[in-house]
Amino acid sequence: MLHVLEDVHAVVEAISEPAFAARHRLDPNRIALVGHSMGGFAALVTGSENERVDCIASLAGANLGASARAAMDRPGAAEAMAASLDSWSGPIVGPSGHEIVSEVLAHLDRFDTRNHVAPLSGKSLLLVAGGRDDVTSVGLHHTPLVAALEAAGAEDVTAHVIPLGDHSFSGLRISLATRLVDWLEGRCRAR
Repeated sequence: MLHVLEDVHAVVEAISEPAFAARHRLDPNRIALVGHSMGGFAALVTGSENERVDCIASLAGANLGASARAAMDRPGAAEAMAASLDSWSGPIVGPSGHEIVSEVLAHLDRFDTRNHVAPLSGKSLLLVAGGRDDVTSVGLHHTPLVAALEAAGAEDVTAHVIPLGDHSFSGLRISLATRLVDWLEGRCRAR
């Protein structure tokens, strides 16, 4: 998980290089990160840590720290989570489930998106969740972050729960894409 964050930081730095930015017609002073699920987590955490990033969209974004804390309240949860990751054919390849769980537990504070509220409060944020998401549930991953941002006085937060949305927003991707593009063109372009 730490490598995911390092990779996003590396990409932001790479696209900010003057030669790269000129060659690809990018404005390195206006960088937006957009991510889904673990990518939403990575966008929020690295975007909070990188001053070059102005806008962050997290779609069904995970809060790995909160998720691990909630799971650890149950006996045998770490072992069950490791076994589940070992049998998973998702995007993480290489480390064992035990290695992933150990890394998350060692970095709970950094991996909890609510701990990044202060730097996130100064950025334009789009937070979208699916009401039927059984992977990154609204109650654990979305609502607590939105509440923490509101309590911190964040001024540029656009938060939506799409009631019929599942984790991948099946059947709703065109409306989600439209919402994202409208936000990018409206909120980020104005920054």
